[in-house]
Amino acid sequence: MSRLHTVRIGWMIPAAVLRLGLALVGAATALWLTDVQLWKVLLVVAGLAAAAVPRTPAPWVLVLLIGVALLVAPASVGSACLAVLAAHLAHVLGTLSYEIDVRSRIALRALGPTATRFVAVQLVAQPAAVVSVVLLKPTNGPGEGWFAVAGAVAIALLGAVLLRLLGGRLPLGADPDQDSVVAAETTSASSAGGVQTRPSSPT
Repeated sequence: MSRLHTVRIGWMIPAAVLRLGLALVGAATALWLTDVQLWKVLLVVAGLAAAAVPRTPAPWVLVLLIGVALLVAPASVGSACLAVLAAHLAHVLGTLSYEIDVRSRIALRALGPTATRFVAVQLVAQPAAVVSVVLLKPTNGPGEGWFAVAGAVAIALLGAVLLRLLGGRLPLGADPDQDSVVAAETTSASSAGGVQTRPSSPT
């Protein structure tokens, strides 16, 4: 007698949420990172473009604009931390959006490893950004914000290398091939074994 087996994937979200995240990153940085109207417009447009066509250089242009917007602004702890967070988030969302079709659905469980690595990197990068800005305090002024980002990225890279040497796995970005992103939510039944499953990419 054949038995029916069901694979439960759990909670799922539309892949379009990733693209919405890119637009929100652009809007958030435009709102809080700079006071220059031109840069606000550029960041919003870049965020919308990244969300609309993520399989183009648009997401990476957004990351670049975030860095340049910080560069031309007075260095501050808040702006440096926001830029480090937003640039990293735009990179991760852009990488995932590049690989995943907008019509697909993603299992939240599949995003767990990416989210864990994101938080781990930020735990290193955020304090590094704060320390970098504090070290710049005597000469704090426009054009020096790059030091905070460069310092945070350098220390985050060092931390990632050390964790790898210790046997950990901490890629700085998203690796869709290893992060097991669940594609379109479809249900199929095996005619031979009566197995009901929902397809997913390799974990």
